[in-house]
Amino acid sequence: TMSTTLNGSVTGGTTTGKWTTTGSGTFTPTDSTLNATYTLSSADTTAGSVKLALTSTNNGSCVAVVDKVVITITSVPVMYAGADTTVCANIASIQLNGTATGGSGKGKWTSKGSGTFIPNDTTLNANYTPSASDIITGNVKLIFTATNSCLATADSMIITFTPAPTVNANVDQTICEGNTVTLNGSTTNAPTATWSSKGTGTFSPNATTLNAIYIPSAADIIAGTVKLLLTASGNGSCASRSDSLIITIQAKPVANFTNATACLNAAVNFNGTSTGTINTWAWDFGNGTSANQNPSNTFTTIGSKTITLIVNTTAGCADTVTKTIFVNSLPNAAFTFATFCPDSAEFTDASTVTPGSILSWNWKFGDSISSALQHPKHTYSSAGTYYTTLIITSDSGCVASVKDTVTVINCNTTPVGVSDPKVPSGFTPNGDGHNDILYVRGGPFTTLSFRVFNEWGNEIFNSSSQAIGWDGTYKGKVQPAGSYVWTIGGTIGGKEIKMLGGVTLIR
Repeated sequence: TMSTTLNGSVTGGTTTGKWTTTGSGTFTPTDSTLNATYTLSSADTTAGSVKLALTSTNNGSCVAVVDKVVITITSVPVMYAGADTTVCANIASIQLNGTATGGSGKGKWTSKGSGTFIPNDTTLNANYTPSASDIITGNVKLIFTATNSCLATADSMIITFTPAPTVNANVDQTICEGNTVTLNGSTTNAPTATWSSKGTGTFSPNATTLNAIYIPSAADIIAGTVKLLLTASGNGSCASRSDSLIITIQAKPVANFTNATACLNAAVNFNGTSTGTINTWAWDFGNGTSANQNPSNTFTTIGSKTITLIVNTTAGCADTVTKTIFVNSLPNAAFTFATFCPDSAEFTDASTVTPGSILSWNWKFGDSISSALQHPKHTYSSAGTYYTTLIITSDSGCVASVKDTVTVINCNTTPVGVSDPKVPSGFTPNGDGHNDILYVRGGPFTTLSFRVFNEWGNEIFNSSSQAIGWDGTYKGKVQPAGSYVWTIGGTIGGKEIKMLGGVTLIR
C-alpha cells in the first residue's frame, strides 16, 4: 500500500477545508484534516495518477474556493547489472549491459574498486576499465543503482580476473658453428609451454622442456639465423601467449696475419687478416703480447721467432695460427764528408750491416736535391747550413737513416793563402791509428775555440789549438757512439769565423 502526506492550507475568511479525490483512495484521519494522509487504492495505482481537490468550508457569505493537486504514481524501478563474469586479467575493458525497467529507466554505475567507466558512469552499456589494484585484488564488485526514481533500487555484479599467462623465451643468443643452444625459457599462470622452431633443428630432450637444448640443423647453419618460439598455453579465459628469440650462428673464424720486414731493435708491424666476426686478438711474440688487431713489436735479438695469433668471435669461436719469421740485423747508417771550394762537398758512405750488405742509398742534401749513389759529390748553389740525410736499405729490407749538418762557406770571402775551417762528419776513435782524433782543418787560425757537446747539451771538449783534437773521451771515459755537436769560433786572416755542425762518433 502506498500513501502520501498532504500539506494543504486555507487562509482568508476561513481556515477550514475538505479534501476530495477523483480516485477511490482514503484520507486519514479524515478528509477535513488539512495535512491528512492519502492512501492510494489499487485503482489509483493502476490509473498511474489521481487528482485531489481541497475546497474551503465555513465560507459564510463568501464563495467556496478550490485548489487541486495531481499525484503521479511511478512504478518501482527494477535494476539488472548483469550476470557475474570471469575475464582475463590482461583485458583492456569489460563491456557492461545494465538494464533499468520501471521508474525513470536511468541508473548509475559505481565500483567497489578503482577502475573507470567509459564514456561515463551513467551509460547503461558502459565499458569498465579495471585498475591495476582491481586486477591485483582478483575481483571487483560493480553496483548499478536507479536514479531519478522514487526508490534507489540497485543490483550488482562481480567481475573475477583470471591471471594472464606470461612467457619469456629469454634473450637472443649468438653461437659458434657446431655448437648447441641452451635454452632458459620461463612461464607463469600457464599449465604447459612448448618450444617450436622456424628452422629445422631439434629440441632435446623434448620441446616441452623449458631449459631444453636446441640442436641447429645444417640448413639452420647455412641460413645463419633461426627463430625459436616459446608458447604458453591458455589459462581459463586467457588465450595462449608466445615469445621468441633469435639464434645467430657464426661461422668459425680463420686466423691469419702478415708482417712487414722484421729488423732488429725496430718496430715490426703485424697486420691481422683473419676472417670472421672477430672481437678479440691474442698475439704472442715470444718477448711480448698484444690484444690489438694490428700491433707492432720490437725484437732485441736476431734469428727465427715464433709468432702465435689466437682470434675469437663474439660467439666464442676461436682459431689459432702460428708462423715463424726471421729478425734481421738493422744496418748502421753513417757517412763522412768534406767541403771544398767552390761550394762543393764530397760524401763518403760509412754504413755497415752484419750479417748482410747495403742494397741501396738515398741521399737528401738539404736543398731538394737527392742521389742514389753510394759516395756522391754535390755542389750547393749558395753558402749556408744544410741538413743532409742518408737513408740506407739492407739486402734484408731493413732501413736506417742518419742526419748531419753541412756548413758551406762562400769561398770568395776567404783570403788568399788560407782555407776554410773543415770538420769531418765522422771519426772512429778505435785506436787503429786511422781517423782516431777529431781535428779542425783549414786555417791558419789567428784565434780558435773548438768545442764539442753531447746530446744533452753538456760541453765535453774544448780546445784553442788546432793541434789538439777530440779523442772521443770525456774526463778519461770513453763516450758512446752517436751524434755530437761542435762549434768553431775564431778568426782566419782577419775574418771572424762562427760555425756550428755535427759529427758522428763511430765505434
